[in-house]
Amino acid sequence: MRRAIPTSDEQKLLLYLFCGLDCAYFKVYDVQQDSLIFSDFVPPGSGELVVSSDDTRAFYSYPGNWISGPPPSEFTAFDIPANSVHQRVNTANELDCVPAPWWFPVGELVLTPDNRWLVGLRASGAGGPFIFNTATMEFEDCLFLTINIQWKYLNCQTRP
Repeated sequence: MRRAIPTSDEQKLLLYLFCGLDCAYFKVYDVQQDSLIFSDFVPPGSGELVVSSDDTRAFYSYPGNWISGPPPSEFTAFDIPANSVHQRVNTANELDCVPAPWWFPVGELVLTPDNRWLVGLRASGAGGPFIFNTATMEFEDCLFLTINIQWKYLNCQTRP
């Protein structure tokens, strides 16, 4: 298990589970029903899960580990109250902060405390953070960095 995040009312548990070197699942467990109520197979896995503080959205990535080939260039927005995928957000050719062909497997994810912005990092290679507006579901900005570095432990805060 990579992540287990309860909703604030403790009625659901959002899970990011590994099932091997090249696969993972995002699952939702209902505490009162004592059962899994949603499951999304997300190969190749090795991603992150973040949940909005108002329990309306979860975002998860699945950049993989190169064992199973190139990872997808997307992340998922999950609607918690509707218990369904809201949108698969494509990052290929959407972000100009990476060299052509603009392939951008998403690794680290973090939400600002006000849930307004999702900040993500490319899983590997050159490229910098992107800023995604969670209300409009559109990319706002992306910073190009030529340093070939593996970013980790991203943290955000809201300006006063």
